[in-house]
Amino acid sequence: FFWTGRNQSLKLASVINENLAIATKWRDRGIKPTNVFGVLRRLSSIPACLIEYNFISNLEFEKQLADVNTQNMLARATAGGIKEYARLYL
Repeated sequence: FFWTGRNQSLKLASVINENLAIATKWRDRGIKPTNVFGVLRRLSSIPACLIEYNFISNLEFEKQLADVNTQNMLARATAGGIKEYARLYL
């Protein structure tokens, strides 16, 4: 999720999402604009996004998300997206 109307947040969310889609090979649910999440509203002056990696209500994904290797892969893909955003836009 990214803050509605914040172009830099859209770019950040897009780059992180692309990195995660490549790394996980999970279904890419895309990025979505929002104006309801308080954490993003408070950060509206800087690029920010909220990442939901998957759903723990799905037992298969719950097991994957509990696995340290999956957690490390998600962290690396997220960090890679942030680094790519900084390289491209800062």
